[in-house]
Formats: sequence, C-alpha cells, structure tokens
Amino acid sequence: MQASAFFILSFLLLETLHIHPAVVIILFLMYGAVHFKLVGKMKKTRKSGEGAE
Repeated sequence: MQASAFFILSFLLLETLHIHPAVVIILFLMYGAVHFKLVGKMKKTRKSGEGAE
C-alpha cells in the first residue's frame, strides 16, 4: 500500500509539477529519516508500556 502511494506521489511530483528528480529523491530521504526516528520512539514507548501492565 505504501509503495504504491509513494509511486503515485513521485510520479505527480516529477510529471505534473515538473520538479527536478534530485529534489524528489532528497524529499524521500528526509521522509525516511524522520519516519525511522518516529518508529523507533514508538517501539521504545511500547516496550516500556508493556512492563507496566
């Protein structure tokens, strides 16, 4: 599901809005960096919450 959404988003950015491919790559790298940090924090919070129950 996420892969198809990213494909559609990148296609729209590249073809419809005529954004340079390097900008699209940088945006996806920035998203990935933020996403991994958030997932790590959520996993850490879940683990600490499991022990309290």
